[in-house]
Amino acid sequence: MRTLGTWLLAVFLYGVPAWAQDAPTPGDTIRLAVIEARVARIVDRDQARSVEHLDLGEGPVPYIDLAEWLASRTAVQIRSYGGGGRQLLSIRGSRPEGVLVLLDGLPINDPVSGIADLSVIPLESLGTVMLVRGTGSARYGSGALGGALVLTTDAGNYTRSSAQVTTGSEGRLDTAVSAGVAGRTGRLLLNAGRRHSRNDFEFENRLLPGSAVERRQNADAESKWISLTGARDDARVAVRYDRLERGVPGRIGTSAFEEARWSEDRWSATGAIGFSGSTLNAGLRDLSLRYAPGDGIRSSDQRAFDGRLGGETALPGRVAFAGRLSYEQLSGDGIAGTPDRVGVGGTLRRTFYASMLGLDAVGFETVLGVDRVDGATSWSPEFGVWLRPTSASRIYGRVGQGFRLPTFGDLFFGAAPGVRANPDLQSERITLDAELGFEAGLAIGSGLATGRMAGYTRHTDRPIVWLASTVALWSPQNLDRLRSHGIELEVSVATAADAAQGLGLNAGLTAQSSRVGFGTNRNALPYQPDLAARVSIESRRGPLAVRLGARFTGSRTTSIAGTRRLPAFTVFDLVARRRVEFGSMALEVAARFDNLFDHRYELIELFPEPGRQFAISLDVRRMD
Repeated sequence: MRTLGTWLLAVFLYGVPAWAQDAPTPGDTIRLAVIEARVARIVDRDQARSVEHLDLGEGPVPYIDLAEWLASRTAVQIRSYGGGGRQLLSIRGSRPEGVLVLLDGLPINDPVSGIADLSVIPLESLGTVMLVRGTGSARYGSGALGGALVLTTDAGNYTRSSAQVTTGSEGRLDTAVSAGVAGRTGRLLLNAGRRHSRNDFEFENRLLPGSAVERRQNADAESKWISLTGARDDARVAVRYDRLERGVPGRIGTSAFEEARWSEDRWSATGAIGFSGSTLNAGLRDLSLRYAPGDGIRSSDQRAFDGRLGGETALPGRVAFAGRLSYEQLSGDGIAGTPDRVGVGGTLRRTFYASMLGLDAVGFETVLGVDRVDGATSWSPEFGVWLRPTSASRIYGRVGQGFRLPTFGDLFFGAAPGVRANPDLQSERITLDAELGFEAGLAIGSGLATGRMAGYTRHTDRPIVWLASTVALWSPQNLDRLRSHGIELEVSVATAADAAQGLGLNAGLTAQSSRVGFGTNRNALPYQPDLAARVSIESRRGPLAVRLGARFTGSRTTSIAGTRRLPAFTVFDLVARRRVEFGSMALEVAARFDNLFDHRYELIELFPEPGRQFAISLDVRRMD
C-alpha cells in the first residue's frame, strides 16, 4: 500500500486539478430535532467522513450513561460485562482496543490492555461528545483503528446551579451537583457526583441441569468524581478526579471470584489556550489500578503516568499543522522494571474548495500524519472529498491508513499463571480504510426527514490477538490479517421543525463482516454481530416527551475459533420525561424502563445481563 501513501502525499503537496481553487465555503451542519431533550445532536457536513457531535451543556442529560447514547448510534456496539461491569466500545466492527477515547485531549484507554472503559466517565460531567467513525490515526495518532470518541469536560459558559438524583432497580442511587459562574473575569464550573448500584439480580445458570436460578453476587459498583474547570476568553484549565470500585464476580459457574475486587484512581489536569489562529493544549494523567482476588491472595497493583502536549496552527493556503508529543510510563506488580516510551507526531492538513457543475459546494481534504515512537516511524496518510449537490445533501468519500502500538500489557506484563507477554510484537497496521457515503435532508411540510447510507472497508495487517498455546499459555501474537466490511443505513423523520412538538421516527441498520486469522483461514471476530438494527418512535407535546425504542443484535461467535455462538436478541426501552419551568428554575422528572419485556440475554458468554430495569430521576437547575 506504499503506492497509496505516495499518491496521497503528492495530492497534499501539489493540490488537485486547476478547477479546484480556494473558493471559501462556510461550514454547514444539520441539527436534528429529536427527543434527545434539549441536547443537540449535530451532524457535521463539511467532512469527508461520518462525524456526530453531541452538545450536553444546555439542559438535563437524557441518558443513564455514555454507553446508552452510543448504543443508539449506527455501526456502534457496546460490550458490557453484566450489571455494573465494564462498558467497552466497538466502532464499525473493531475490537475495543481499536477505539481511541480522548477526554480533554488525554486518552482514557487503559495502558495495560489498551481498552477504554466507558463506565468510568459520568455523562453528567461532560460538555460535548464527538463520535468519529473510521480510522483516525492521521489526526490522533496510535489507537484510532475503527474510530475515535472525543470527549470534553463541561466548560461552564453560563451561570447555573443544578442537582440531580436517580433511583432505580438493583439498588441504584445516583447523585450529582454542579455550580457555575460566568462573569467579565472568566468562567468557573464545579461538577461532582456519585453512582452506586448493587447489581445483585437473579439469573438462570444454564450450565447446571434444569437451569437453576441463582443470584449474582459481588457485582456491586460505585464511582465518584469531581471536576473543576476554569476558563477565560480562549484559555481553559480543568482538574479532575475519578474513583471507581467494583466487584468482579467472574463467569457463571465459577466460585474463584466470589471476593474479587477492582479499583481505579484517576487524576488528570488539562489546559488549552488559543491565540492568533493557533491552539496549544497539554494534559497529564496519573492512574492507579488494583485487582484484589480475595481469599487471602495478594492484590496486584499497577500505576501509569502519561502526558500529552499538542497544538495546531493555521498556515497560508488553507493548510493547518498539528503537532503532538506524548509520554507513557508503567510500573507495578507483574511489570518488569519501569517501561516507558516517548512519541512525537505531526499532522499536515490541507483543504480545497471548489464550485463546479452547478453543485452547491465541493471540498477536498488531504491529511498526512507522521508518528515516531521508540525509533519506529509510522505514516498515516488520508484523502477525502465531499460534494454538496444541494444545500441539504452530501456525498462523501475517504481513503486512508493508520496504526496501533502494542500495549504495555502486550509487551511487558510479567509471567503469571497461564499468561506470558510478547516483547517481539509489531504494531498493527491499517493498510486501507475507505468509506463512501450519501446523506440528504428533505422538508416535509413543517417537518424534516434526513437519511444516510454508507459503506466501508478496513484492511488490518498484523492484528494483535491473545491466543492460547499448546501448553495452555495465553500470549499475544501478530496474526496475518483482519478484514472488516460493512453497510450503514439510517433515517430520521420529524413531523415538526419545532423540537417541542410533533412526532419523530429514528431507525438504523448495520450489516458488517469482520474476519481474522492467517491467509485464507479466517474466522469471525468474536462478539461482533453481522447484523444490528434499531428503531424508535417519539412523541413531543410541549413539556412532555415519550420515546419507545427497540434494539436488535444478531448472533455472535464467542471465540476466535468460532465454534460457539450466542443467539440474537431484541430488547425494548421506554422513556418518558416531563419538564416544568418557572422563572429561572427548571424541574424535570424522567422515568425509564430498559428491557421492557424482561428478556434475558448475554452480551459476553456466561456473563448474564440483568432483565427489566427501571430508573426515576429528578433534575432541578437554575439558569441566570
